[in-house]
Amino acid sequence: MRLISAVVASLAVGIQASPVPQSAGSQISNAQYGQAIGYAVQGAIDAVAGIDNWNNKREQFVKALVQGMWDRNPSPSEAPAAICYNQGYDLQVPTGMRGLRDQEVSSGPLKTDYDCFYMTGNNAFWSRGDGGSVNLWTVYDSNRCNFDDSSDLYCR
Repeated sequence: MRLISAVVASLAVGIQASPVPQSAGSQISNAQYGQAIGYAVQGAIDAVAGIDNWNNKREQFVKALVQGMWDRNPSPSEAPAAICYNQGYDLQVPTGMRGLRDQEVSSGPLKTDYDCFYMTGNNAFWSRGDGGSVNLWTVYDSNRCNFDDSSDLYCR
């Protein structure tokens, strides 16, 4: 996974995030999903400014990031789930991943990174490591998706 420097992240602080523009009837591109994630990152950086506790910072960052992704989802009908995870995982349909971005969060010498993406319908996400809110966060359409006790997500 690639690492994004803290300098770049700190430069993004204070930038106003906005929805991803789309034209009526247009096909949503992978780049538009990636752009939505980029805007969500900016909001997540703002949300954790001033948090010193490492685990609290990680948890608040990933929650704010995924909620921001969901709020800016270019096509909830195509992608009924937003996911960030920092462990191993598999998808039932790997081509059903939109806007994949490796996103780092750091505090002093401590850092970790998350794979963040939108998952299309008729797909499943299988976590292969620790769950818990510092490692995994999902926001999804509960009419189309369900999250089980083993931290796996299934969407129709």
